[in-house]
Amino acid sequence: MGVIQRQGIKHIIVSYLGTVVGALAILFVYPRASEIYGLVQLLISVAGFFSPIVMLGTAFVSVRYFPVFQNDKNGHNGFLGFILLLCFSGFAVYALSFPLYKDWLIRFFFEKQGLESYARYINLVVPLTLLLLLTTLFTLYASNFQRIVVPALFEEFLIKVVLPLLILFYTWQELSVAGVVDGVLITYVVAVGGLLIYIFFLGQLHLKINWKFLKKPLLKEMAEYGGFGILSGMGIKGAFNLDTIMVAGLVDLKNTGIYAIALFMAEALGKPIRSLRNISQPIIAKALNENDTEEIKKIYQRSSIHLLILGLLLFTGIWVCLDDVFSIMPNSDEMRTGKWVIFFLCMAKLVDLGTSVNNEIISYSQFYKFNLVTLIGLAVLNVLFNLWLIPQYQITGAAIATFLSFLIFNASKLIFIRIKFGISPFTAKTPLIFLAALLAYVAAFWIPDTGSHFLNILIKGSLVVAVFSSLVYVLKISPELNKMAVEMWNRIFARK
Repeated sequence: MGVIQRQGIKHIIVSYLGTVVGALAILFVYPRASEIYGLVQLLISVAGFFSPIVMLGTAFVSVRYFPVFQNDKNGHNGFLGFILLLCFSGFAVYALSFPLYKDWLIRFFFEKQGLESYARYINLVVPLTLLLLLTTLFTLYASNFQRIVVPALFEEFLIKVVLPLLILFYTWQELSVAGVVDGVLITYVVAVGGLLIYIFFLGQLHLKINWKFLKKPLLKEMAEYGGFGILSGMGIKGAFNLDTIMVAGLVDLKNTGIYAIALFMAEALGKPIRSLRNISQPIIAKALNENDTEEIKKIYQRSSIHLLILGLLLFTGIWVCLDDVFSIMPNSDEMRTGKWVIFFLCMAKLVDLGTSVNNEIISYSQFYKFNLVTLIGLAVLNVLFNLWLIPQYQITGAAIATFLSFLIFNASKLIFIRIKFGISPFTAKTPLIFLAALLAYVAAFWIPDTGSHFLNILIKGSLVVAVFSSLVYVLKISPELNKMAVEMWNRIFARK
């Protein structure tokens, strides 16, 4: 895991820098304008929902078929230019057809809630969709060269720095709602430009398509895989974005903002798997192409162990400190309604972390069509669970729906990989991680209230990290992390 480990760690650092900035915004900024924050998250979620259709499956093709096109001397046969052409073709059709369902979107998200003044912002979903798909495409393309750190700065970090500033200026009455939304669009324009310049400096901006290379059998194979990618992408977006969208439509924008804040806290657990997936995708694709099951098993199990270590550490720390965190937030009573939202969303993330790269193993294998079945099933389950639970439990119902959907979704893939490949992400050390988390929680739970919320967070959080990390080291759950810890200790304390 040399390349995965180096780039993955750097990517995690960048992601968590963004998380720190985002956390400060969650604590002190977004609760001041939860309705406007909900509006921004709604627009991003709707644009994200449409993006896989517009991309025509290129999010999957850009990684799966790059090894086929790869040729440094020949500019990779213009692979980047080809997938961009497909994207722009899809976007042209999407932009022309948007007026057909625009009025329905306005009625569902704004008119039912009496928010007609926000209806005009639905038009911005079209350019936002284009910007989101380009950031995704350029980020995936860069991952083919094991470069995920700088793209993460543009794809994830930039918006997390800019959006809180925009919301702050709104609360200070220096910006209107339109100014906030326009600022979001400009931020994504900067991100796309930055990614394009980065690819140029990597020497990989090859746009001239080698049409002679695109033989009919290859185009047919790519079209079939791309078609699968469209449906899979719709399933993914339906599963991952639908909760926010349905809360906006079935409840209101203020609760959408609260739900989005809770989702951000839970997303902290999902950072490691995004980092690992970005860098491991081409490596898994290569191992599958070479039928190297042992390499796949090694990545599968090590990833699960490391992701669960990080995920359970973060969840334990969040849950122990959560009541104190709510107490220091503006509109704290309003924010407390999201407590169990955070719990169930974190449970969904932990299920995803424990099953690690099962999605990538199936996606880049000959059984890739099975992912389509599970994704459609996930989307359908999510819709049904949301329609059932949101009217009864509001935003907590949406979180429970997400957890139940993810549990069934990942269990089905886990069983499938076990049957087809004979491998599992779990080892005898997996239960030890949960034991370490439980003992760390118990240790922090009994800490008496100091009278200061900030001091409570510092003491309890530090104790969770100390107990959990010590147990992971003593129980030798991860030889790689133990080795890194020893090397770091020697580097800091070794005699000169």
